[in-house]
Amino acid sequence: MASRDLTAKDLTARELRTHLDETRAALRARLAPSLERTLREALVDLEPLLGPRALAERLRRLAAASYVEADVPTQSRIPGLAVVKRGVHALVAWYVRAIVQQVNTFAFETAGVLEAVSIKLDEFERRLGAVEAPSVAPATAITVPWPPGANAAIVAALTELEPGARVLVSDATNDDLATALAAAGLDVLGTSLDQEAADALAADGIDVRILTMNELLDATAPGSIDAVVLRGTEVEFSDVTAKRRLIASARRAAKGPVVLVWNEPERLAAEPSLAGVLALHPGPLPKAAWELLLAERGERPVLAPVADGLTMAVLPG
Repeated sequence: MASRDLTAKDLTARELRTHLDETRAALRARLAPSLERTLREALVDLEPLLGPRALAERLRRLAAASYVEADVPTQSRIPGLAVVKRGVHALVAWYVRAIVQQVNTFAFETAGVLEAVSIKLDEFERRLGAVEAPSVAPATAITVPWPPGANAAIVAALTELEPGARVLVSDATNDDLATALAAAGLDVLGTSLDQEAADALAADGIDVRILTMNELLDATAPGSIDAVVLRGTEVEFSDVTAKRRLIASARRAAKGPVVLVWNEPERLAAEPSLAGVLALHPGPLPKAAWELLLAERGERPVLAPVADGLTMAVLPG
């Protein structure tokens, strides 16, 4: 009977079993032993993952591993719908969990970046703290030599200003220059670090601020001053960087001329009272250095000797 084609109606149960065994033996004979072994091992590995129980267990584990705590009903009287509900619930839970993990990862990485930036800022602060501050003018009132006749030269340089013009004067309490400018009809605003001398000038109607000229110029609107007179402590005893800043600030604030007056280093060195100041603040420059410093800014000043060792440069407005 195995030699002819049979149908299920033609076979008894025993004959059908015999036919199936013969067919299986024939198919097995045609398969290579290695392929048969591979298929058998694959079937053994897949068996725990197949079937309704295995699928339900996998969905349960997936839902349990998620961050979804809501008790969503997944039961249904319709056959197969409960499995679909559990599958949707598990997939949504997995998706929410993935999103939360991404947010947590981003927050963690952002915190790491902020911590790295904070460390860098702390390092920069330590480096800046280790750098010595540049030499600036003394923070106390210093009397700089001011020869007779110097006031007249400064007043003459500002004769083109109208009466009541606003003029800034550094080291206003060093001598009587502020008084001479006020007598010429100018509105004088001076700077000084000597409180008592500033109070004395205030009694004469001259406004003197207890500030450095750089501080006053920083607080002055551009073009709001008619003229500026730079001389004294900040001009003589500051470093080159501070001198450049002082000149630039004065040019920005003044819509008119800027008068710059300085002493030759030899003249200051001859003053016994300035020996300690020169040792701490070696800032005075000779005439040639001042000319070079002004040329760097493209200035073409009018130079005029005021007295022996004292030079005035007028920067036109």
